[in-house]
Amino acid sequence: MTRTFLSLVAAVLVALEGLVLAGYAGYVLVIAISGRPHSLAGIEAVAGYLMLLGVLVLLVAWGLYRERRWSRGPGVLVQLLALAVTWNMFQAGAYALGVPLGLAALVALVALVLLTARAARGS
Repeated sequence: MTRTFLSLVAAVLVALEGLVLAGYAGYVLVIAISGRPHSLAGIEAVAGYLMLLGVLVLLVAWGLYRERRWSRGPGVLVQLLALAVTWNMFQAGAYALGVPLGLAALVALVALVLLTARAARGS
């Protein structure tokens, strides 16, 4: 099976988002351990949740890379959630983080929609 450019673009961008989520989970855990958090259990829960999300997003990226049909729907959902996070970042003035996330989410979303349209057309 030859991979299409669209599936490769979508897979790479979704994988980057998954890696960022997993990396941020590690960062949250390190900051919590090195500081004095009010609730270490709460911080561990947040870090665990972020790590789980990161792993699930990486599984979606793997499915996109392998061009599995099941991965397109979750991939679109991840991009819509990333756009919501981008909107919140813009409202908070965090443009340095919001712009790259928003651009990646838009490009991946367009690639996923085009992949779905191509699959529906049967070509």
